[in-house]
Amino acid sequence: SSPDDFTQFVPNNGSARLLFAATGPQGRELYQLDSSGNVTLLFDVNPGVASSDPVMLTQYSGKLYFTAFNSATGREPYVVNNGGNVSQIADLNPGAASSNPSSFYEFGGNL
Repeated sequence: SSPDDFTQFVPNNGSARLLFAATGPQGRELYQLDSSGNVTLLFDVNPGVASSDPVMLTQYSGKLYFTAFNSATGREPYVVNNGGNVSQIADLNPGAASSNPSSFYEFGGNL
């Protein structure tokens, strides 16, 4: 499964989880390891067997940000909110073309 990009995620008022990218039946997607030792798929960003290849997992202000590929929108930024829900932040390069965000940095209290 070649897991990598391990990042501890502690949502506001929540339990710590370890999030990482790994290859499973749905392709390379975002998985989580909870405090009980359970590993589960967090979200299938690119539905089906095609991979979303999540990278740049970055925790900021109780949320986890990353980039991932979806065949409809290309590689774009995503967020895991406090409740564990995953959503695309924006389709910066509209349509199937990727915007290819390269890094997340905190600057002036913003990400």
